[in-house]
Amino acid sequence: LVLGIFPFTIKFLFVTINRIKNSLWRGARFALVGAILELIFATIGGYFNGLIGISLGWLIAITMEALFFLPSVIRQFFQNQTGDQ
Repeated sequence: LVLGIFPFTIKFLFVTINRIKNSLWRGARFALVGAILELIFATIGGYFNGLIGISLGWLIAITMEALFFLPSVIRQFFQNQTGDQ
């Protein structure tokens, strides 16, 4: 579960960036799909391997989300570094 903090941070940065840009609905839609994905993967993991399976399923799902959100977060980071909004 400790490893989940890194993808979890990217997820929250993505939602925050969308909130700042006044496109909260866009961020919320993707976060909702990600939450459903987390529930599905955690359920499947729990079915096959108990508590450890739940943790691994959740970690896999949140990592997949982070990989999806990462380009947007990086793009915003570099736009802020150059002064562009």
